[in-house]
Amino acid sequence: MKKSSHNQLWKQFLHAIGVPHKPKTPVFHKEPKKSVYKQEKEYLERLFEHHEHHSPFSKLEHLVDAVIPYLILLLLVLIIGEFAFKEFFHQYEHQIEILDKFIIIVFIIDLVVKYLRVRQVPMIIKHFWIDILAVFPFYLFFRFGETFLGLSQAAVGDTQMIVHESVEIEKEAARIAQETEKAGRAIKEAGKTSRLIREGEEISKVAAREARGLQGLRAVRMTRFARMFRLAQRIPRLIKGFHYFEKPNLQATNMVPAVFKHYIKKEKKK
Repeated sequence: MKKSSHNQLWKQFLHAIGVPHKPKTPVFHKEPKKSVYKQEKEYLERLFEHHEHHSPFSKLEHLVDAVIPYLILLLLVLIIGEFAFKEFFHQYEHQIEILDKFIIIVFIIDLVVKYLRVRQVPMIIKHFWIDILAVFPFYLFFRFGETFLGLSQAAVGDTQMIVHESVEIEKEAARIAQETEKAGRAIKEAGKTSRLIREGEEISKVAAREARGLQGLRAVRMTRFARMFRLAQRIPRLIKGFHYFEKPNLQATNMVPAVFKHYIKKEKKK
C-alpha cells in the first residue's frame, strides 16, 4: 500500500473519533538583509558580466586573465627560490627584477581596466584594495627610511668613535707630559712624542678598518632587508590571484595563444 493511502486512512480514523485535523501552516523564511558590501559586490559582478562582450577592453581583459595564473606560479617559484637557492638566484638578479616589473605591469593593466569599467574611486579602493597593494611602490618609502636610518646610525657611530679616540689621545698626551716633566730630558720627550704619533697612526688605521666593517655590515643589512621586502611585496600579488583559482573563468584561464586567436576570430564572426 502506498504512503498516500496510509495517510488518507489515518485522517479518516482521526475524523471518525472526533479529532480535528489541523493542516500544517507554511513556514516563510525571511531572507537575511544583504549588507552594503555584498550589494556592491553583486553590482560589480553584474557590471562586469554586462560589459564582458561590449567593452572595448574585453579582449585585453581576457588576455590579462589568461596570463595572471601563470604569473602566480612564477611568483611562487621566485619566492621559494629567494630562500632555497640564494646563490643561484643572486646570479640572475637582473633578470628576476625584469620579471618582477613585468608582473607589476600586468597587474597595473588589470587595475586600470577595472577602473575604466567602474569609474568610482571609493568602490575601487573598497573592493580591489589587494590589487592596489600588489602594485603600490612601497619600496620607495622603505628604501628612503632605510637609507635615512642607515646614514643616521653611521653618523652617530662616527661621532662616538671620534669622541672616544680624542679622549684616548688626550689621556695619552697627559701621561706623556707627566713623564716628560719628571724626566726633564729633551730626548725622552722627543721619544714620547714620536710614540704618540705612532699610536695616533695606529688608532687611525683601526678606525678605518672599523669604518670599512660598518659599511660592509650595512651592505649586508640592506641586502637582507631588500630580500625580505621583496617577499612581503609579492604576497599581495599571490593573494590577488587566489580568486582565479577559487572561481576560475574557464574561458580565460584555459586560454593559450592559439585558442585566444580562435576566440577573437569567433567574436568577429558574431
